[in-house]
Amino acid sequence: MPILTARRRIFLALLVLGAFSQVAQALLIRESLVVFYGNEVSLGAFFASWLWWIAIGSLIVVYAWRVGWAQRPQPLVSGLLLGLP
Repeated sequence: MPILTARRRIFLALLVLGAFSQVAQALLIRESLVVFYGNEVSLGAFFASWLWWIAIGSLIVVYAWRVGWAQRPQPLVSGLLLGLP
């Protein structure tokens, strides 16, 4: 069994997180249609807040890249993964 390097472990963690996120988003959209009874205004507010938090997360990653935290990505990725609800 080969030992995974730090770079490959981070890639694997992000790959699993991405796959899980896609499944969770599909389920969340279907459930929100049921909860909001197909109300477009409620769904619009829901998706606006969802995209807002995605933008905030992207800004954090871009800032981390520019500051140099991405030179040692393990603490950054582990901190972000621990911050997930």
